[in-house]
Amino acid sequence: MNARAVRQEWLLKERLRTKENHASYFRSLIHFNYMYGILSALMMLVFEDWIFIPAPDPQGLGSSLEVRDWDTGKTIGLIFLLISGFMAILSFGSAFYLKTLKNYFFVFLVAITQCFFFPFGLILGVSTINLLLKPEVSSLWGEEL
Repeated sequence: MNARAVRQEWLLKERLRTKENHASYFRSLIHFNYMYGILSALMMLVFEDWIFIPAPDPQGLGSSLEVRDWDTGKTIGLIFLLISGFMAILSFGSAFYLKTLKNYFFVFLVAITQCFFFPFGLILGVSTINLLLKPEVSSLWGEEL
């Protein structure tokens, strides 16, 4: 056996050992990304109500069933609806790529994006970044830091 084959065999064994050592951490991050995606999707329902539920009648005569004009509340609801949907899709994608150990850069960017959403996104984003920055874990993707 030449030196190159021995080194490749050693690297493969080291990669499997690293994956086994961090398996529970990976599994929990995958589950938390899925849960964060579901939470973001549920938040879409809240913001959807801001857009489509009619406002009370300003004269106090009960609620009007007419379609009201577009106002600031609907604009804010639409913005948050789009952000929640975008974060749900990103979180599901991040969980998938963590599971398959593909697309390191995407997972890293999603972790940074999640840090902007306090408190759950911040905790999830920081713990994902903490895992991804370890040299032995980044080598699982073939990334060199």
